[in-house]
Amino acid sequence: MGVWGHVEGMVGGWSVLKGGVWEGRFLDDIREADPAIQSILSQYKAGTLKKLPQLPWKEGKKATVPWTAMRDEGIGFADLEGFNNPEGNMLPAPLNWTGGKTLIMPYLRGIRQKLDGDFIPAELFGGSGSFIFGMNDPRARGLYGDINPDLTNLMQHLKGGIGEVRIPRDKEEMRGMIDRMNELRERRDVGGHALAHHQSEELARLLLGTNLQTRDGIFRYEPWGVDVDGYTDGRIKMPSFRQAGTGANYRVMPWEVGSLDYGPYAERLANVDIHTGPITDTARHLTPEHLLYLDPPYLTRDIDYGGADEQKAGKTLDDELQMDALRIGAEHEGPVILSNYLYDKNTGEPLHDYIDALQEHGFTIHPWIRKPKGTKNPQVEAIATRNIPTDVQSTLF
Repeated sequence: MGVWGHVEGMVGGWSVLKGGVWEGRFLDDIREADPAIQSILSQYKAGTLKKLPQLPWKEGKKATVPWTAMRDEGIGFADLEGFNNPEGNMLPAPLNWTGGKTLIMPYLRGIRQKLDGDFIPAELFGGSGSFIFGMNDPRARGLYGDINPDLTNLMQHLKGGIGEVRIPRDKEEMRGMIDRMNELRERRDVGGHALAHHQSEELARLLLGTNLQTRDGIFRYEPWGVDVDGYTDGRIKMPSFRQAGTGANYRVMPWEVGSLDYGPYAERLANVDIHTGPITDTARHLTPEHLLYLDPPYLTRDIDYGGADEQKAGKTLDDELQMDALRIGAEHEGPVILSNYLYDKNTGEPLHDYIDALQEHGFTIHPWIRKPKGTKNPQVEAIATRNIPTDVQSTLF
């Protein structure tokens, strides 16, 4: 059995975690990894383990917006490596969104680099588009889908060349932009009117600009106060305005840059298909040439993805959304990557039913202990794969 370094006195800590694959050897039961996982979690909680075992492979580094350089040096997106060398690095996701997977994209890029084939990235839980922008296909291809029309509208206008986007400079300007955004959204969602092109483009700019200056990039919603036919998240509440901090905690805020030209995204989205609707609808556009990434809501984690009932789905395995994701992954003829929790966030116990369901749908499970941003303790997640050759998995996992 292989060894990946020495972690605070524990030799080969990562090597014993290979619940699915290790140097070409498959374990009969993923639960064989549980004692090692529990040992690492307990050591970390006790403070005797300072560094979690890392996945031993990745391709590139996470891409973020360099706000300081944009303010002080006047650089723009066109100057970033991902726009000039798509094969060499990722693109920053254009907005912050709940459930974004920017931090794990270098590892998913590593999987794609090992595959024998020119696969097209596809994500059905689109969100911020972190997978499309993380893969940064050299031929600007992809399949992006989301049930939220605000997000797909933004992606369509980024693809069309949205150009300059203004970032609110203070709370008063933020409030005015949110009010205008709600006015347009109410016209569409409550009034049932199709927005003219200039209105939908304005909505995209408002969403992007306010999102950048909103704390954590998270919007909260409230009902319109009237019955609405069809999908709507409701009215966006006035979000908090990100503060720069003081002293050692000072960080350059987006408002200090003022505005940014998002035009370069158009070229990188030129051949990306964008669809609004549930994953079952977007999945009809999949072909064997797609590398499918499934990122359903994390089980046992109470995240507010939006105000609509559809956005509140997927919190438990019994929810149809989780099973749809597994079924779509099982039916896809091309390679599939799925990420989710393996352990209950609240109890610390393995999600046995979900583990069984993953295996029943033909997924190979690769446990990953990591500490997501904003969490106190590490979480046990999975990178579950399907239709990825054994020899490729053995070199990665």
